[in-house]
Amino acid sequence: MSCESIAPEAEEVLERAAPEALSLGLDYVGTEAVLLAMIRVGTPELADTLRRVGSSFTQLEAAIRQSTVGCSFPPPVEPLAFASRATRAVEYAGQCARTFRHSQISNQDLLVGLLIESEGLAHSLLADIGVDIPTVLADEVSSPGARRQVESRGLDLSVPVGCASESSKTRGSTPPSHRAAPTDSATHADPRAWLGAEI
Repeated sequence: MSCESIAPEAEEVLERAAPEALSLGLDYVGTEAVLLAMIRVGTPELADTLRRVGSSFTQLEAAIRQSTVGCSFPPPVEPLAFASRATRAVEYAGQCARTFRHSQISNQDLLVGLLIESEGLAHSLLADIGVDIPTVLADEVSSPGARRQVESRGLDLSVPVGCASESSKTRGSTPPSHRAAPTDSATHADPRAWLGAEI
């Protein structure tokens, strides 16, 4: 299946990610900036997921901002590049869209992509409050039969949760607990530029 575009609401999140990265003092767009953008635009799929685990936008935003305290980065050069982990998360969102036969990448797909990218900070922050892929897809995998059907299409619903790290480079002061030494320093142009391709 070919996914020709990103749904308008997911497009809004990706457009908002760079300003949110700047608000965090980052010089790259990481998965934490994409997650913060989902909060900023009031993504219903994220709100529903957080309610299922007894959390909220306010609590998650506080955790995101706390994760960047003590980190030091050079002055940003705009436009900000997407970190490799954020780019991979969008790629995984495309795979999720294909799994559910969506014609466009939705915010639900994007949220699943952030969780599949287990090295991203967004994954770690969500895992800390009990969010996993089945929690996001609660309506789609509400029965064992539905779960098996989803997994038969290639989507792993048992992605391990763990503490991840994210940064485009090792910089500045000692990072807080969520930020172990980064292992992936590459950055990429805005992934929306190539998402018209087959996924």
